[in-house]
Order: sequence, then structure tokens, then C-alpha cells
Amino acid sequence: MSIGLENIIKDLEKQVAYLQGKNAYYEQDGIGKLYHALNRKANEMAELLNKTSLTAIDIDDPKIKTFERLQKIWVDAGTISASIKALEVLAGINQEVTADKKEVVQVNKKPFSPENMADAVGELAGKRI
Repeated sequence: MSIGLENIIKDLEKQVAYLQGKNAYYEQDGIGKLYHALNRKANEMAELLNKTSLTAIDIDDPKIKTFERLQKIWVDAGTISASIKALEVLAGINQEVTADKKEVVQVNKKPFSPENMADAVGELAGKRI
């Protein structure tokens, strides 16, 4: 074969490999990836809200926009959390498949609180084991 044809074949093989990679990218679980991305952003929003003290913000100074920015975050938090929950169901995240694999059971996570801990411990509370 001539060198020109070998170069054309190599270029076409590179193009095929590139297009196969691009096709594989679009076959990934986009809903699951979107769920995890939004969940990560919600955690970042929570960290930002937790580290900012409202008492430390000078709300009388019109040049400081910190309060308005925080307010925008907590106004949008409900929309983002609703989107996360909807994507969680669509992507099948946090769901268990039962033994017959026909019925999907939603796993409910209880928030961590002293009351839930007491319920979990039950009659063991206050006893030495």
C-alpha cells in the first residue's frame, strides 16, 4: 500500500475511535449523573449557608450584597431539593429490588436525631451490656 492510503486509514481509524467514544458518552446514565451533580451542589450550598453568620453581615451597607446572595440561595434551595428527589426516583437511586425483582422498594433514610437514636436503641437504652 502507498503511504498516502496508510495515512488515510489511520485517520479514519482515529475518527472511528473518537466517534465510538462520543457515542459511549451519550449512552451513560445522564439522569444519575445529573442527580449526583445537583446533590453535590446542594451540599455546597448548605456548607456556604452554614459557614456564613447572618449576624456578622452588615445589612445596612448597600455595597455589601452578601445577604441578597444568601437569600437567593435559600429561595432556590426548595426547587433544587425537589429536582434532586425527582431525579432520584427517575434514576432508581436509593431503591432496593425485592427478592422477586419485580417490585422496587424505596429506602427511606431517617434524619439523625436523638429521638431516632432512642427509637433504634429501644429497650437497650440505659442498660449495660
